[in-house]
Amino acid sequence: MSTIQSSFYHASIDFFHRCLDYQYALTPQSTDSISSPMGLGSDSEPHIECELRGNIDAGIEVAEHDITTVTSELLEKHGDLIAKTAGNTEHFVQLLHFYRPNARRFPRVSLDEALELAEVQSTPGSWDYAVAPQEVKVDVIKGRKLTRIGERVLIKVFKGAV
Repeated sequence: MSTIQSSFYHASIDFFHRCLDYQYALTPQSTDSISSPMGLGSDSEPHIECELRGNIDAGIEVAEHDITTVTSELLEKHGDLIAKTAGNTEHFVQLLHFYRPNARRFPRVSLDEALELAEVQSTPGSWDYAVAPQEVKVDVIKGRKLTRIGERVLIKVFKGAV
């Protein structure tokens, strides 16, 4: 497992450096900034954090490219180990096959669109209130979130990653 984790980490770092020409600025733990993972005043857990340029769509594109680049590399380097551990590598292959023919992007759906899908509405537990209903003083519609069950419904509806 540590071999795969190491490859995952290095493939992601390499992606940002080689493909996007990103530069790194490592900050000490005592940095007084909310953008510093674990720094004083940080809202982060101890993990890697990346500040991206651009709007949300640009961020989604970077995430999609990172996911598929890292997935390809892990499949290439550790396909046998992944298959031995997980039973097969079909989930990796499906993700890559789903991404490539769709103009190299995953389908996108807004939260409002997702919540309106009949499959989501008819599946118990697929959404919840982001804030308890009694606490909502205005439009409850803006206080909803998709649950893990709802995410699985979307994956089924779109036949892959969304």
